[in-house]
Amino acid sequence: MSVADIKFYDEKKMVVTNVLDEAVKTFDFDQKSYIEAKAKLMLIIEKPGYEQLGLNEVVSITNKVIAKFAEHSGYESVEVPPSDGSEEASKETVTAEVRAKVTPGSVSRRGRIDDKPKKPSLRGKEKLLQLMQLLPPLISRSDMELYSAQIKNARLAPATGASPPRTTGDFEKIVVKEVLDTYTFEFEKLVRDKPKAFVESREMSSGRTRKIDISEKLGKQLARMGSVPEFLSFKDLVDRQIKEYEEVKEGKTNGISSLFFWRKK
Repeated sequence: MSVADIKFYDEKKMVVTNVLDEAVKTFDFDQKSYIEAKAKLMLIIEKPGYEQLGLNEVVSITNKVIAKFAEHSGYESVEVPPSDGSEEASKETVTAEVRAKVTPGSVSRRGRIDDKPKKPSLRGKEKLLQLMQLLPPLISRSDMELYSAQIKNARLAPATGASPPRTTGDFEKIVVKEVLDTYTFEFEKLVRDKPKAFVESREMSSGRTRKIDISEKLGKQLARMGSVPEFLSFKDLVDRQIKEYEEVKEGKTNGISSLFFWRKK
């Protein structure tokens, strides 16, 4: 089945990305969990027979992935409003089947998807090498090519901490550390130069709105990056945060979204 057959595919992908972004900023949902959750949700969206899932259904399913973690973070889920008629909702049987596949019980208290795939370091070398092509200029092209050659010759296995490095996981840790040495400086400069870009509004159960600075939360998560996919996912999230801030400044958007359905207890 082609993604062209899936109704509102791009919008659904954006919904998943936006809600998971919010989970990172609100609940400290880590990037490893983010990647696992997104992969799982996209498999559902792309599953034959689920082409007609509505956007509200996708929001609801995505929220259910992280509902338990939100609950333990002092937030409560707010019901998704009914469709406004601009899109066709899925049949009740399909909806029930999809929701059964992604339940709050599949998420641990630490926000990790319990039925997750194998450790990221065990993914194919080809995928890792492909992602590394996205790292320059945060890492020099010559260093990237050197590490790529070493990874090609290394044993495919998680990091061992050995010195000298022996596995693909060992070399990936080295690459991530080098990239972080550069990007951490860039991130801290963004926080200094555009502090308002990292201030989020949070709705309270009382109906009041509270302003929260998320820069410290993101900074701590950045320091915990352990793989190339996690780092790239984090960087993309920050890029989207800055882009949204700039659009609000230019009056292109008001920065208010109806896609997020959690509020502080």
